[in-house]
Amino acid sequence: CSEARKKFKPRDGRSPMSGWTERVARKKRLNASILKSRMRVFPGHQALGKQIFIDGVISRKHKELMALAVAVSQNCFD
Repeated sequence: CSEARKKFKPRDGRSPMSGWTERVARKKRLNASILKSRMRVFPGHQALGKQIFIDGVISRKHKELMALAVAVSQNCFD
């Protein structure tokens, strides 16, 4: 387990969660600029994402937990 922690630690010694608010703000800025473009794929992708997480046979909570598990297993932290 300690080897895995070393693997994910940035060179500057900060934790992977440091700077989270800056990352979220940057992502919001990028999303806003994409939405202003003439490209229509992104709004459709956002609408699909909202539909996927609606409660149904599988609850929203369980869908979010599955998405989190996939993201962690693929080292996708955004």
